[in-house]
Amino acid sequence: NYQLTFNVTDLVNNLNSTTMGYIVDTTVTPPTFVNDEGAFTSNKLMNATWSIATAESNVSYYEVMVSEGGPYADTHVVVIDWMNVGLNTSYNFTVPALHGRVYYFNVRAYANSGSVSSVVSSDGILFWDNTPPSCGTNNDGSCIYDDGVYSNGNSSTNTSLQLYFNFTDNESSVDVYEIAKIGRAHV
Repeated sequence: NYQLTFNVTDLVNNLNSTTMGYIVDTTVTPPTFVNDEGAFTSNKLMNATWSIATAESNVSYYEVMVSEGGPYADTHVVVIDWMNVGLNTSYNFTVPALHGRVYYFNVRAYANSGSVSSVVSSDGILFWDNTPPSCGTNNDGSCIYDDGVYSNGNSSTNTSLQLYFNFTDNESSVDVYEIAKIGRAHV
């Protein structure tokens, strides 16, 4: 509680005094829950929603953050740092997610006074890459092509073939290319 007193005096020392009391609310209620769209996803575009803190007029804006390894109160790694999303109660994140890792959405509210609420976290969403690498397009429109040039020297030189590969995996990237020899080459 604060009180302000205003004194106004004119040129002949007539005084007018007024007192006004006011309360500065420095508390802000956090959201009651944060939702992260389920137990797992294979989409790096993830959405978080949260409850409105209350009908309080002192909420100025919300901040959101994405962590890995645990909710905000636990040991965590910041994946996407705190960002102001205004008074929105949902946000779409493009998360640089890695296969087999759990991501948490964390929300806190700021009051008009500058006070910050406690952080509320989602229960976590597992990123799971469930799609195989896909065929890209090489110069001839295929996934694998050769340059059409074969080297076949004398009997002491091996025959060589140069191949080009073009596969992509948007969820977790291509890790290994394996080639199997099928059949037998004739010299």
